[in-house]
Amino acid sequence: MSFVSLVALLVDDYDDAISFYCDVLGFELVEDSPSTTNDGRPKRWVVVRPPGGETGILLALGDGEEQTGLVGRQHGDRVGFFLRVDDFDSTLVALTDAGATIHGEPRDESYGRVVVFEDLYGNKWDLLGSAEDDRVYPPGVFVDYETGGPLQLELARIGPGEFRLLREFAYRDQNYSEPFICPHDLADFDSDLASIPFFFSWILPARGTHFPAIMLHDCLVAPPGRPEHRGPDVDREEADRIMRDAMERLGVGFVRRWLAWTGAFLATAFVRLQPRWCWATLVVFHFALVTVLGVIATLDLFDVWNVLPWMGERGTVAELGLGALFAVIIPIVLSVLWLGRWRAPAIGGVLLALVLHITLGILAVYGLYRAAERLFAPRTRTPEDVAADARLLSG
Repeated sequence: MSFVSLVALLVDDYDDAISFYCDVLGFELVEDSPSTTNDGRPKRWVVVRPPGGETGILLALGDGEEQTGLVGRQHGDRVGFFLRVDDFDSTLVALTDAGATIHGEPRDESYGRVVVFEDLYGNKWDLLGSAEDDRVYPPGVFVDYETGGPLQLELARIGPGEFRLLREFAYRDQNYSEPFICPHDLADFDSDLASIPFFFSWILPARGTHFPAIMLHDCLVAPPGRPEHRGPDVDREEADRIMRDAMERLGVGFVRRWLAWTGAFLATAFVRLQPRWCWATLVVFHFALVTVLGVIATLDLFDVWNVLPWMGERGTVAELGLGALFAVIIPIVLSVLWLGRWRAPAIGGVLLALVLHITLGILAVYGLYRAAERLFAPRTRTPEDVAADARLLSG
């Protein structure tokens, strides 16, 4: 067997070179020992090597004007080195943080992901994605990231209502060439499984066919500065759209996926769209007005307060029909205030207006249930109770 053991790379400072190749690129320092030049002058024999690699790089200090002038230019303007790594994204982040020059955006080639970068001397390198990154991710398909096979969602309960994913999964949206890998760090990603408020769970259960899309959304909407996924950066509004389209790919029905998207987008409008005061105020105004009109319409239906012109002094059936009609018309008209983002407030407003009474009824029943639970539940023993029992036993 034969192989290339070392290649020499001219540098102008041993320690600076070691710092870059070992601290930034993660190379191993194989050897750093005293040596001498052919004419007896002291030098160092420094070898670094990528983890698991066979070929090392001899960091050779430029000796004389000719060699010093070639530092960073050994291969002219061509790429002279090709580094394949297991974690392409993390290595690229480390290079960027270290101030390395990156030429263009990463691209996908038949041999994997690739981007050109310069080391601290200006030598050009190809950073190549590992064989794992070379997988083809068809759009709209959830896969297990470790095996590349069918999705395997495994979770562990870590607290009341809190869960942690045990396996990473991947999903590529049709608008992106790279997949989203979720979560960014298994040990640091907790989720409440995107639980739906209990009084809406009869419309959109928290679990079901749509669950993988909900988990994807949880990863994509992390707070700024705390990435919960690897892959393309997206804002929260785009994450809402990706979730809706992913639900369609999972076979979730039209109504259910648009209701899920509506809830997600309205939360986005309230907490993330800028200027925040404007959008948060618009959300509150829109749904408060729909709720108030729904309550007044109910009072009008039972002739408690006849004030709405479209209800009037009509029969019960006519008032029910007109009430339902205007429960659709009014939220749609109000959604004009949202300009190009009118769909979510229109859908959410119509839904609220039509199911307001059902939702309030469920809320009332649930409130009575919780009150009864609290009333008849055994009293929790306090430390004082335990201490009193101990005194009785000892006495």
